[in-house]
Amino acid sequence: MARAELEHALLVGVLAGLGGCVDPVEGKPLGGTVAEAGPGDSGGADGDGGGAGSPTADGEVESVGGESTVDLAAIADFYDWHTVHEIELELAAADWDALRLQTRSMFDLLAGDCMATAPTSPFTYFPAALTVDGTPVGSVGLRKKGFIGSLSTTRPGLKVDIDQYVDDQRFLGLEKLVLNNTPQDSTMLRTCFAYAYFRDAGVPGPRCSFAHVTVNGVDMGIYASVEAVDDHFAARTFGDRATPIFEGTLSDLRDGWMATFDPDTPAADPALLAPLAAAVADGSHAALAAAFDTEAIARFWVAEALLAHWDGYGWNNNNFFLTIDPSDGKARMLPWGPDATLSSWHPGGGLDWIPLTGELDRALARTEEGAAAYRSEARRQLDEVWDEDALVERLYEMEAVIAPWHSAPEAVDDMAALLRSRDDDMEGGLAGAWPRVPSTPREPLCMRELGTIDLAFSTAFGSATGTAAGGSCTGRFSWEGTEYSLEPGGAYAGRDGGTELLYCWHPFGSAQLLPYMTMPAGELRPGELAMDHTVHRSSLYYSEGGSGWNDISWVEGTLSLDAAGTTTGAPVSGRFSGILWEPAW
Repeated sequence: MARAELEHALLVGVLAGLGGCVDPVEGKPLGGTVAEAGPGDSGGADGDGGGAGSPTADGEVESVGGESTVDLAAIADFYDWHTVHEIELELAAADWDALRLQTRSMFDLLAGDCMATAPTSPFTYFPAALTVDGTPVGSVGLRKKGFIGSLSTTRPGLKVDIDQYVDDQRFLGLEKLVLNNTPQDSTMLRTCFAYAYFRDAGVPGPRCSFAHVTVNGVDMGIYASVEAVDDHFAARTFGDRATPIFEGTLSDLRDGWMATFDPDTPAADPALLAPLAAAVADGSHAALAAAFDTEAIARFWVAEALLAHWDGYGWNNNNFFLTIDPSDGKARMLPWGPDATLSSWHPGGGLDWIPLTGELDRALARTEEGAAAYRSEARRQLDEVWDEDALVERLYEMEAVIAPWHSAPEAVDDMAALLRSRDDDMEGGLAGAWPRVPSTPREPLCMRELGTIDLAFSTAFGSATGTAAGGSCTGRFSWEGTEYSLEPGGAYAGRDGGTELLYCWHPFGSAQLLPYMTMPAGELRPGELAMDHTVHRSSLYYSEGGSGWNDISWVEGTLSLDAAGTTTGAPVSGRFSGILWEPAW
């Protein structure tokens, strides 16, 4: 093959093969770009992986200066999805740059002994002025939020702490605003739509509306404004602020997974989880019913299934809250991070009507009583709650609400079509035999170290898209203890939409290797850049015999650029060195 033909084939294969997020269950594209791919923001895209240590209780302030700070009717209106609220934020330009560039590293989360603790938040607060619907609120704390799939340096998810700098300051009685950017959902509707259905089904969940956000006068577009799940939420939902609530992020009630639960209220003592895990390990209906409200769990279980929530507890051990009601001491589950709902036609990889990844679901499914509860609850939701015509009408009503700011009609139509299929999937499952629960539970997603890589390259910007000539790349790598020298290969750099990319191509015996890096547009510039595999991504791809490119390693490393012009033909040169990790999925 001539060099020009090889470059073209390489470009077409790489960009086509890496152009979208992948459903970890069935390996099919979900949409988005390489830079956005991930296991869902825990808060899939909403979750935050809250932070180490015990949470601080919100103040018990119900009045300031003798006047009530809580306006329940106004709060209900604020979280009515029929309205788009105008949220304006102003802060120092340097603070905004520092805030938006803060990020997580995939390797901090999943490398090595990744199940040893809950994910910690790397984000810090900055002072900002908040205005809501034209009314100034005052000085607030503003920080970035997000987990893997929802991280962005240009349009980040945001958390507003109203009394971070002004004691007892409230907005309608609220202490926090949560603004989710939902970058993996092109409709921008899934978060509010899913929470509304959970509540329809009798599952307590945060309220949700839409917000049009500007920062320093720059239009950031539509966000999902989600009610914070904290002790105020606990008081409204369970009638008691001293309700333990734990956030689950790749978490489960079994050995090796329990440390990843993040306490989200002051009452959430991790010791409370041990009896729940013991009940799941026991597996008898008597033990499960003593520790859990099994009817409430069935409601949550079926609602996740009907919403095809592949990134929730049932199918991915992710994006959920576990709470213990003080009134009866029994545990329940609440939804979180549902921006991937109704996005996969096969959320269970074939068994699409009942999630059986979470250990609690698996334990219940093994009992006659648990099977009967799932069947009965599925029948109830299908007959009384899942009105597909009404749900599709709600979806298009939501689309009309945000239409002045955001439009994705084809994506909304796709979501509506998938929604209409869910009752058929559930009915088909209920008509058949009860499924056999797999004996082997899911393995943790922790990554194993495979080796190291070092590269030196020189090329021209535009070579990745064929508008400039490619350059050269040399280097070495180790794999499972064996050292290899890379044969001299080509180097390519350029821009694909909002993403800048830099990659090398090397022959490797009868195969080919492709070290490949992406970053947001504007970040390919001289200096050092840490490749975190969230916003700045690096992978090692392998191909043999025309079989396509396989992602054989994620790379944690440092890109050092001596030159990095971004006009066609500008030189791009430097070095890259890093650690090769086995991909988590």
